[in-house]
Amino acid sequence: MTGTAPRPASLTYQRIKKILVIGALGLCLLFPELLWHKFVFILHILYEAASFLLEEALVHGLDMQKYYAQMTVFYFSWLLAIVLFAAFLRQLPHLIHSLKARWLALVWQIKFRLLSAWLGSSVWQKTKFIFFQLLLVVSGLLFLLA
Repeated sequence: MTGTAPRPASLTYQRIKKILVIGALGLCLLFPELLWHKFVFILHILYEAASFLLEEALVHGLDMQKYYAQMTVFYFSWLLAIVLFAAFLRQLPHLIHSLKARWLALVWQIKFRLLSAWLGSSVWQKTKFIFFQLLLVVSGLLFLLA
């Protein structure tokens, strides 16, 4: 009887994506200040590269002087930042409303899960839970008073 060896699980797109997301979240939890610095550094490098390319296009393509090309790129970047900030401010009430709705739905879901777990527990489980909660409160109070 010939048996086939178990095939290793193939790395599908969804599995790779899940591994990357879990790894990124783990890094964010372990090293948040390092990741923030790297993220801002990468954004800065991208901005410098784009501004350099735009400046060189103005200097060589439109035959502008370097000073005027630099000022044009600088004020264009400020204008772009102001426009993006204004667009963000226009979307802010909708974002806040949707965030409140999601948090409220999450709170209600947690409330109903806890309520169903409480109602499904036996009297002995409820007694143990209340007793351990009382122990935690008393030990915390004694720790604060010591």
